[in-house]
Amino acid sequence: MGRAALILAVVAVMGIWGGPAIAAKLITGKEVKDRSLTGKDLKSNSVTGRVAAGLSGRDILSDSIDGTDVLESSLAPVPNARNADNANAADRADLATRAERADAVNGTRPYQLDYAKPVNGEATTFFDAGGLKLRGRCTGAGLLSVTASTSTAAAGGGWVRVWGSTRNQGPQPFHQEDDDFRPGEEFNVLAGGDDNVGGSLAYTGPDGFTVTASFLAESGVAGRPYACLFAGTAILASP
Repeated sequence: MGRAALILAVVAVMGIWGGPAIAAKLITGKEVKDRSLTGKDLKSNSVTGRVAAGLSGRDILSDSIDGTDVLESSLAPVPNARNADNANAADRADLATRAERADAVNGTRPYQLDYAKPVNGEATTFFDAGGLKLRGRCTGAGLLSVTASTSTAAAGGGWVRVWGSTRNQGPQPFHQEDDDFRPGEEFNVLAGGDDNVGGSLAYTGPDGFTVTASFLAESGVAGRPYACLFAGTAILASP
């Protein structure tokens, strides 16, 4: 056998016996072309965090990572998520607006009339809507006074009516009105100090707002923390 043939035979034997070990020592990252290896070239589960230290986005194939490869809790909110939070806040605001509108049905809104005061109290406004204001006062003698005024100024003024019944000296009907109800005027809802009253009130202004109310009124209620009472419900209708 010639000398050249002998050398080749020896090299072949060494390749069979120690080829992988020698390759591991001889082949480094310098000998591998950048971006030439693929997943098919790597043994499954052979790459760990210790091996992959220092990887960056440049080392990862575009669109190769999906949601199963990412720990969601490690991600910060993205801009669209913030927009979604803003949308949720807008939805809550919209619900609040709808709840407020739910109080009004077909352009009407209910109000509670609730005046209950002791004697010698100052005059108190207990209703103010649609251009109509109602004020009550309980005098030193325990008598109830309720007056109405309007804030609507227009040619012809507004209209106000009160009617019902009172038990002064037996059940008595009453009715009073003002067909030219203007700002600066006072309309006595309980004319003559009427007591034990069950009645109704209607008001409309030249701007089209209308208030209707049902009420009861009493003076000098004994054994209670208040001496004068005016209570009921009012409905405001907008034009």
